[in-house]
Amino acid sequence: MEKIQALEQLKQKAQKLGLTPKEIVEAFLLKDVFDETCPQSMQLKYIAPRTVLPGMYIYADGLISSELIFGRQVKAVVTFVEGNMVYGFCLEEEKMPWGEYDGDIDSIKEYFSVPETTEMQSGKEATQKILEAASKQQRKAYAAQWCHDYIYGGVLPGEAFLPSFYELKKVFDNIDAVNASFDCLKAPLLKGYYYASNEVYDSDARVLCMEKVVRDYVDGHRTMFDKAMWNKVRPMIQIQL
Repeated sequence: MEKIQALEQLKQKAQKLGLTPKEIVEAFLLKDVFDETCPQSMQLKYIAPRTVLPGMYIYADGLISSELIFGRQVKAVVTFVEGNMVYGFCLEEEKMPWGEYDGDIDSIKEYFSVPETTEMQSGKEATQKILEAASKQQRKAYAAQWCHDYIYGGVLPGEAFLPSFYELKKVFDNIDAVNASFDCLKAPLLKGYYYASNEVYDSDARVLCMEKVVRDYVDGHRTMFDKAMWNKVRPMIQIQL
């Protein structure tokens, strides 16, 4: 009887506040769906931010928010902002070689090479160059192709790209905020070595370590690896404000 009376009182209070039973149920469900340790608050209503900051969520419908919004699909997390362009990392990653090579790893005959990408700062443009070269040379560009074909979480075909070394360094500058949001989403955190879309030599491509490396290296150990090696690949998207 006490429970029935309590529910009746709750119903009356909800009516005074202009809330429907459905909205009340959704509000209670949010506590079960989201991790309360996440730094962002979970609101039912979307409030557009005046400033876009690293760690904010990019939704499939184009919204950007510091809040996890119930019922909306997150497709990426903001990694950095440059001018009026927002850059975000997608939620999934894979391990693979940078590009196709002939022979085994100990006796390389010929690598797939795109020297035009060496100094490029735009990963989107570099990815396009890589794919054009792969088509012309009839070779496989594993990392760039996977990013280009990425369609998870509402990302459209061709929307994502393999970030450049310059863009990876920008991500590393904000890695704590970015990883905090990935942790809330239960998505893989940025750890280890990631391929960039820049090659250095015919046989090597740029990589960046997304960790505070000990030993003799500075934070975000920046180096190059053999293109035949399997390193992490994470697609990036960009949105103009």
